[in-house]
Amino acid sequence: MTQNTPNQPLVSIIVRTQQGRQGFLREALDSLKRQTFKNFEVLIVENGSHTLADIITASKNEAPHLFLRYVPLEKTSIANAGNVGLSKAQGQYLGFLEDDAQFFPEHLSVLVKALENHDDAPAVYAFAEIRETIVHKLQPLHYEEKRTFVPKSYAADFWQNLLSHNFIAPQSILFRRELYDHFGGLHEQLGSLDMWELWQRYAQTGMFYAVQSLTSFSRKPFLAVDLSYRHRTTQHYAPRVWDMTQNYKLPLPLGMVRNASAFWFNTPRLKAKLKDCVYRYPWMLRLYRRAVYRVSEKGCE
Repeated sequence: MTQNTPNQPLVSIIVRTQQGRQGFLREALDSLKRQTFKNFEVLIVENGSHTLADIITASKNEAPHLFLRYVPLEKTSIANAGNVGLSKAQGQYLGFLEDDAQFFPEHLSVLVKALENHDDAPAVYAFAEIRETIVHKLQPLHYEEKRTFVPKSYAADFWQNLLSHNFIAPQSILFRRELYDHFGGLHEQLGSLDMWELWQRYAQTGMFYAVQSLTSFSRKPFLAVDLSYRHRTTQHYAPRVWDMTQNYKLPLPLGMVRNASAFWFNTPRLKAKLKDCVYRYPWMLRLYRRAVYRVSEKGCE
């Protein structure tokens, strides 16, 4: 069970997985065992099967301090699997870890400290490395890491990034439980972009604080065929996210709204090609739409 640490908040980490991915899951759990922050629980949600009992037992024996909770489910959406984990979480701070991603040892310590030091931030996130990977076989696990990099978007403007694409890796963010209690969890009809919409919904309470540290990594397909499928999926679900979030009242900086509005009205070619603008400059179009809200010195509502 978790350690009773009076001065440390409890953190809940939700790991979504499924049958056949035991190799990746073991590596993810190993990264959790190495965390320097100890007061956390792990909810392993297995979607569509009940095959991980042995791995859970072995991990508990290897790391008695690690508090693991196993939640097997009938086949459901990946979003609903995440929502089940959120509903069962007991922590003051919540986060996700995909089964093929990993935390570096200081990950939870860094993010918990950031949340404790920034009371006005609804969530905090750190830089995350992307490892482009070819998976040759899942059982036994055999993969090849081809390229590693940190996206430049982590160092760019938060609002512009958030409105244009899902730049925050799922495992790199930690958020306050109050956000889930107030706004709810993941929407099932958004496929792989469910977390992009979730971060925008949560950001209505304020800008997320960025920690200038590299604390985790996630994986991305290296092969063109896998990337093509991922791109098509994004193109399919992105319009749904834009439609769902266009009326979210984000506390955008006043200068950003003014600049976006001026750009819109002074660029006839973009204005004449609305469809093209939606796909090429979605964040700018959405900023323009937000300009109709009442603007104050603090931003727009």
